[in-house]
Amino acid sequence: MSARTHAFIVCSPHARTGVTTVARLFADFYTYTNQPFVGFDTDPHESQFAQCFPRDVSIADLATIQGQVALFDNLLLTDGVPKIVDVWTRAWKSFFDIATTTEFFAEAGRRGVRPYLLYIPDGSETALQTAEDMVARWPEIGLAVVGNEGAAPLGPNGLDYLARFPAVHTFEIKALDPLVRRAIEDPGFSFSKFLTDPSDSMSIVVRASLRAWLMPVLQQFQSFQLKLAMEDSRYF
Repeated sequence: MSARTHAFIVCSPHARTGVTTVARLFADFYTYTNQPFVGFDTDPHESQFAQCFPRDVSIADLATIQGQVALFDNLLLTDGVPKIVDVWTRAWKSFFDIATTTEFFAEAGRRGVRPYLLYIPDGSETALQTAEDMVARWPEIGLAVVGNEGAAPLGPNGLDYLARFPAVHTFEIKALDPLVRRAIEDPGFSFSKFLTDPSDSMSIVVRASLRAWLMPVLQQFQSFQLKLAMEDSRYF
């Protein structure tokens, strides 16, 4: 029997929590480690995730039947290739409404696809309650909670807050200095290319700061991948 296919749904019910940044980091982890992935960008207007990975990420406009089919049917493929979905905040309701109508999460479980929500909270009780409700409603999913301090700071008790989520894994992404952050805001910037071939035009201070921020993030993704491999071995 082949390994389960993982579908990573990067999402937040709140705007400006850094969903696209997390999707980019996750995709660049696969690129940096020479692993294939397929991505979907649900923002048909700006599509920053697709701009960053034009060969690997397609745009799925959930306002159209064509976009819905392109996304959900491909997420059910048991081809062993991980899928990464950047759920635009304005597409949040549409995504989960469609998932409910189609019974997507139950169907994924039957087919051997394991969906994970990479869920980015904003520090509110509403975000916590929403996550709890989703896990209760769809036991087929795995919840990984992401503390993204750069976009959605959680304050001094952030770790205690994240620990309250019914999560199988917790990620911590530190805030970047504004000067360093500007270096990565260009859709043409690649985290994986930066690690393998950093530009000589980049300040050595910015380069060192960015590497110090990025490596712990990628190490967390590596730890998560090992956890998934162990989970899959128990599944089979």
